[in-house]
Parts: sequence; structure tokens; C-alpha cells
Amino acid sequence: MNEQKEKDQGTKGTWLIKLYNIKLDKPLLVFLVFFGIATFLWFLAALEKDYTTTIEHPVLFTDLPEDKVVVSELPSKLKLEVEAAGLTLLRHNWDISKNPVEIKFSQLLRGKKNNQENFKLSIPSSQIKSRIANQLDNIAVIEVLPDSLHFLLSGSDRRKVPVISNISFVLEKQFMIRDKIEISPDSVVVIGPSVMLDTLSGIYTSSLRFRKLNHSLTRNLNLEIPNDQLRIETTKVIVDIPVEQFTEKKLTIPVDPINLPDSLNLKTFPASVEAIFRVVISAFDNIQPEGFKIVVDYFDIEAGNILKIKPKVLMAPSLIENLRIEPELVDYLLEQK
Repeated sequence: MNEQKEKDQGTKGTWLIKLYNIKLDKPLLVFLVFFGIATFLWFLAALEKDYTTTIEHPVLFTDLPEDKVVVSELPSKLKLEVEAAGLTLLRHNWDISKNPVEIKFSQLLRGKKNNQENFKLSIPSSQIKSRIANQLDNIAVIEVLPDSLHFLLSGSDRRKVPVISNISFVLEKQFMIRDKIEISPDSVVVIGPSVMLDTLSGIYTSSLRFRKLNHSLTRNLNLEIPNDQLRIETTKVIVDIPVEQFTEKKLTIPVDPINLPDSLNLKTFPASVEAIFRVVISAFDNIQPEGFKIVVDYFDIEAGNILKIKPKVLMAPSLIENLRIEPELVDYLLEQK
């Protein structure tokens, strides 16, 4: 063990002697310093020279006519054969937040007939080379690749569709939704190809999830565009979820006959039933028997020989939940007038 330790110490000592000798070798140090300076100057000189190479640059297509949409996929980048100083090219390649060059469709369509519902637009790359070059600093554009750009354009239509909420929540015990969830606006105008609008049933909001919700809330939500070829005039909506604590209430409601022939009278036993339901506390006093209509239908009796009949709720206030009727079945008596 001691021999190994002495051997390791001897090895370290040898390296230290070599390093010490290198430090004392002044001619070598001078050579390395001048070599580094020369390399740096050569690198600077190389960066000042002009080079021809191929680069990629982001592109943004704008200014599309309102009555047209692009059905084909738009390129996000263009390959450019360019000539520029080495330093300029190096700076371009290192810049990850390059400003895209803008190409306006209004300029591409100038002088072209585009009254057709669907048509192809082919643009030689040489036509847009100067526009791209004007937006690149100190970079000369030799050629745009590929040599032509192809677009498929379609006529644009407008349609108003409902906004559909993508909201899910679990209410805490003893709480309920007061009336209904409100979305403003509840519909939006969508612009796009007619073939897509024909199958569009609505526009969904961004998702929203809650657990144990026990209070009202209002949120601004983005609208989710189902396809890049569609546009919407309104991008945000306001969603209002009215939540309130509830209590239970019971009311006595008379039972009325419907679809009864003029020659008959119908009586039920009992003549009234109990309507039991949940209601938010703020609306407790507003819910009265006049807001209900509970009936028995003569057609149900005529359809079969039944001894008891089930009352039906034809009308009830919107601010209640979990409505049940007691008793569920009532006796009846038919009499000739």
C-alpha cells in the first residue's frame, strides 16, 4: 500500500517538473503568444471576406384579400443563396430571433385575375428576390430556392356560429349554478372556405377546469381555431359562471287535466301534489306556485287501462334543480258531464 502511494507521489512529481520546465521555456511561451495573435488576426481577416452560401430565413405572408383564403400550406422559411461578409453570415446564423421577411399577397396578386372560386397562384422566385433582399441588412440575395412558389387559393365565406364552452367543474356540496353559464358574445363570425364552414358546428373556448367550486367567477377565454385556414373576427369571450349556495323548498301545486274531451270531467286524488326542489338562496322567495304547471294527460288514460296516472311537469322556473313530485302517481275519476 505504501509502495503504491509512493509511486503515485512520484508520478505527480514528474508532471510538476515537466510543467515547471514548460513555464521556464520562454521561447516556447513567446511562440504560443504570437501564434495565438496571428490566428486571431487571420480569423478577423477571414470574417471580412465575402462568401457565397445558402441560408434559411423565416418568411411571413400577409395582406391576403378578405374574399380569399390560402388552402395550401404556407412555407415558414425560404432557402436563400446569398453573398455577404463572413461576420454578417455568422451573425445571421447565430441570431435565433430573426425578423421574418414579409411578402404581401396584394403585391403577388397585382395584375392577376382572381375572380374564380378556386385558383392556383404560381410566383417565380425571381419576382420576390428584390423584396426579400431589401429586408436583409448587408446580405445580397443571389437566388431564392425553390425557383417558384405555388399557392392554392379559395373563395372566402362568412358564417356566424355559436361559441361552445370547454369548461368542466365540480361544485362543492350545497352549491349550484344559478340560472345558466353565460358566454359573451355567444356567437362569432368565422371566415374561411365554404366547404369548411358547412361542417362547422361551433367554435370552442380554451379549456377551463375547476374542483370544489363554491363561488361565482368570470374569465376571459381564448377561442380555439380548429383549422389554420379559418379566421374569426372575435378571438376572446367572457365566460360567467354564477355559483350560489342552495336550499330545498317545497310547494303545493294543483294538478290540471289536459286533452280532456268536452263530455268528461276528470278529478285526481289528491287534487294537488308537492313539488320539492333545490333553489339558490337569493331566489328562494321568488319561486311561487304560479311558476309551475303540473298536469295529467287524458291520452295516457285512453292509451291503456290504468288505475293510477303520473303527473307531468309542463312548466317550472329556470332557477331550480332536482325537481321531484310527490306522490309520483295519483288516483283519478272520470265522470260524464
